[in-house]
Amino acid sequence: MVPDDSPKGWLPIPDCAPARVTESVRQLHWAAQAVSNAAWTHLDWTPPDDQHTSFDWDPAQKALVGRCLHPATGTKAALRLSDCSLLVLNNGGCPHSLALPGHSLDEAYEWLGAAGSEASGGELVPRLHRRAVEIPWHPIASGRGWDTNDRHALEAITRYYSNTVVLLASLRQELPRLTRTICWPHQFDVATILPLSTPGLGGAKRIIGVGMAPMGAGIDEPYWYVGPWPPVPGRPTPPLEGGGYWHVDRWYAAILPASTMLRAVEHTSQATAVWRFVTSAVRASRAMLEDLEDLRTSDALTTSSE
Repeated sequence: MVPDDSPKGWLPIPDCAPARVTESVRQLHWAAQAVSNAAWTHLDWTPPDDQHTSFDWDPAQKALVGRCLHPATGTKAALRLSDCSLLVLNNGGCPHSLALPGHSLDEAYEWLGAAGSEASGGELVPRLHRRAVEIPWHPIASGRGWDTNDRHALEAITRYYSNTVVLLASLRQELPRLTRTICWPHQFDVATILPLSTPGLGGAKRIIGVGMAPMGAGIDEPYWYVGPWPPVPGRPTPPLEGGGYWHVDRWYAAILPASTMLRAVEHTSQATAVWRFVTSAVRASRAMLEDLEDLRTSDALTTSSE
């Protein structure tokens, strides 16, 4: 990986106060649950990871798009971040949209169910199931309507997601083993996973998660992260480029907060700063996991010889 080979297609992220961003993120997070629950309602899924409720990024729509709900018509539910609108897409484009400000959670679910049914030619049932989720609470959950009209914050959030997708696509050129980039509805992060070439001692998987979360893990602002698994607390932590640091409270990962990046660089250098952080953190994580495996192997040999 060459640190100066920063990703192309990065859009400058406007500097926006963290409090404004996190308030809009919380409201978008609750809106995303409606899209996720459309998949939960209409799709059968066997694996335990709930990947069928996750989202892809659609750059044309500036939206997080759920899985196809009805293949014959191509019906999908989506959330456009730039104006907090629910969308229903099908083979004919985007026949239905609802700007959520002024609407309640019940109204959002009712609209999305009905619009999805219409877009599928009546093949999808209009009533959506709602599963219990543990996400940051917001008055929307108690019946208050959406009121996220902060276009500056919404545009910043949109670019955090779109730029991260661009970043991870560039990283995939260097690391072809990276998994598909998706956004998870529970954490609301957009991420990929690097599986290492060999399993760890005893068959345990060794992986590195790479992505961006709009908030969470005790951090009240967007941040990029690189997390080795299994965690390696107590091990020497190599220095990171781009202004990142090692986060060890409740979660072990290399972190680059958005505010750090925005303070440190001009807009033309944002992509380079984040790219250098991510690539240096991936290198460090791989080295730590390889050292951990060597140590465990050594310990096992020592134990067996005693």
